[in-house]
Amino acid sequence: MVFANKGDLGDVDPRTHRLSDGYKKQISIDAREIEEKLISVLGKPKIDQVGQSARTREQVERWDWNGHTIILAAPRGEYVAVRIVPTGNVNGEASARITAAELDKQIRARVDRRPNGDVILKDIPMVDQGPQGYCIPANYERVFRYMGIPADMYVLAMAGQTEAGGGTYLDSMAAGAAELVARSGRRMISSGERVTTQSVARFIDAGLPILWGVYFVRDLEKTFDNRAVQRLSVTDWTAYKQMLKEGRLEVRRVRADPEAAHMRLITGYNANTGEIAISDSWGAAYAERWITEDEANAISLGNFTVIGK
Repeated sequence: MVFANKGDLGDVDPRTHRLSDGYKKQISIDAREIEEKLISVLGKPKIDQVGQSARTREQVERWDWNGHTIILAAPRGEYVAVRIVPTGNVNGEASARITAAELDKQIRARVDRRPNGDVILKDIPMVDQGPQGYCIPANYERVFRYMGIPADMYVLAMAGQTEAGGGTYLDSMAAGAAELVARSGRRMISSGERVTTQSVARFIDAGLPILWGVYFVRDLEKTFDNRAVQRLSVTDWTAYKQMLKEGRLEVRRVRADPEAAHMRLITGYNANTGEIAISDSWGAAYAERWITEDEANAISLGNFTVIGK
C-alpha cells in the first residue's frame, strides 16, 4: 500500500516554475500518522533493513504478528509504503531461488506463436504507472517480476534517482538495477541495433521482453490505438500487410520531440507483416499494440535493454 510519494506529489512552484519541496512534508506527515496508528495497536516496532542491493535497501520499521510482518518503509523524500508479508520471507527463510535452467524453461514456454504469424510473449505482469511519470521504473518492475525477481516500482524509482513528479534517466535506472539483476543470477544486455523483426526475434524467441526507450509522438499514438482495434477483426492478412505499406509514407513526416522521452516494452513480432508488438505501463488496454518497423525506428531512442542469461 503506497501513500504519499514523490511521483504523485511533485508540484510545480507557480513563482519559480520549479518543483517545490512541499511533497516532502506530506510524506513526513503520512509516515508519522501511520507509525502512530500501528504503534497504538502493535506496540513499538523493530528497526530493520530490507532490500537485495545497496540502491534498493531500505531502513524500515517492522512489526511481527501471527506469522506475518507489517513493514513501514518511508525513505526520506521518496514515498510511504506499508507491506504485509509472511515473516519467513523477510527473514530469508523463503524457498530457494529458482535455478537459471528452470527459469529459462518457464520463459520459453511463454512464447506464443499464432496462426497469423504473431510471435508474442504471454504472462507479462501489468504495472500501471498511474498519473506519475514512472514509465521506466514501472516497466523495469514488469520485467523483473516476469523474470522472477521481486521488485517494486517505487523502490526502483528511488534506485534510479527518479525526480519528483516522475522522470528517470535510462542510464540511472540501468545502473540502479544492475546489482539487483546480478544478484538474481542474470545479466543486463544492451543493444544499439535498429528495431526490426530480426533484431527483436532473437530475444522474443527466447522468451525475453525488451525494455525500449522511445520518443512519445501523440499523433502516432492515435494511429497505434486505432490499429489495435482494427487488427482484432483482420481476416485477410495479405490485404492488411498492403495497407501497412501504404501507411509508411506518413511516418516520414514524423518529427520526434527530444523532450518527450518514454519507455515501453517490446513483447513480440510478426515477420510476415513487418510489425513489432509493444506494451505500455498504462493498464490492460495498452498491454498489446502493434507498430511497423518504420514507425518503430521513427520513435526509437536507439537502444534497448534485455535481462537475460
